[in-house]
Amino acid sequence: MATPTGEDVRVLQVYPSLRCNLRCLHCYSSSGPEEGEGLPPGLLRAAVADAAAEGYNVLNVSGGEPLLYPHLAELLDAARGLGMVTTVATNGTLLDERRLGVLAGRADLVAVSVDGVPESHDRLRGEPGAFERMARRLDALWASGIPFGLLFTLTQSNAHELEWVVRFAVEAGAVLVQVHPLEEVGRATSLLPGLEPDDVE
Repeated sequence: MATPTGEDVRVLQVYPSLRCNLRCLHCYSSSGPEEGEGLPPGLLRAAVADAAAEGYNVLNVSGGEPLLYPHLAELLDAARGLGMVTTVATNGTLLDERRLGVLAGRADLVAVSVDGVPESHDRLRGEPGAFERMARRLDALWASGIPFGLLFTLTQSNAHELEWVVRFAVEAGAVLVQVHPLEEVGRATSLLPGLEPDDVE
């Protein structure tokens, strides 16, 4: 994929585990707390090396919640050793000092999911207080010096909240907001039918 500046960006998406501390209504992979610890690190290192040899230059680690994957540091180190840019997508609720230490010097960008105003976010995340737990971690993330952005899942019911999310991103010190249209796959198939955005959104 060529960027607007003409740079060739080839992204390898890796989902090392379906384990997550939340059970979000819109989760494409139906992840949750009951899932296991994930794929062996050796297998993932080999896959990253193969991808780098084929010209992939960005590794994006998601999940599940990647901060629960016990070999995340090893995976990011392997990618950076191959000259890849590394990004990690997280729900943000677990960004404590120890986990920020894992990301520092290893992640070029951290993407934190924010799905609208607090009430909308908590509803999609399936847990009251999820927004507050995420938001109170952002100051430490900003202070760590790791660049971060926000991921917004666009649905039929929250398009009007995007402006609020952008203002929240600016106030938090985020460097970008990325919009992901909801796809009715995974848990969203049964829990959010009819909320996939149409051409209007």
